[in-house]
Amino acid sequence: MSKSFHFQQAASGSAILQPEDKKLLDWAKSNEGKVARSIYVKNAAIIKTCRQQKKYSGGCIIAVD
Repeated sequence: MSKSFHFQQAASGSAILQPEDKKLLDWAKSNEGKVARSIYVKNAAIIKTCRQQKKYSGGCIIAVD
């Protein structure tokens, strides 16, 4: 899943996140988001194969420890 971020230019020249993007970033930085990222990274190859192979449609087993 891909997410694009939308920025507004602040008067100081720095970017301001839109509220929905800030909420997503806050979650990604939370313990839950960090665990989710770790699980994804550990299982990236399995997830990729599972998504590409029709015979695995419906689910795959991944490691969550």
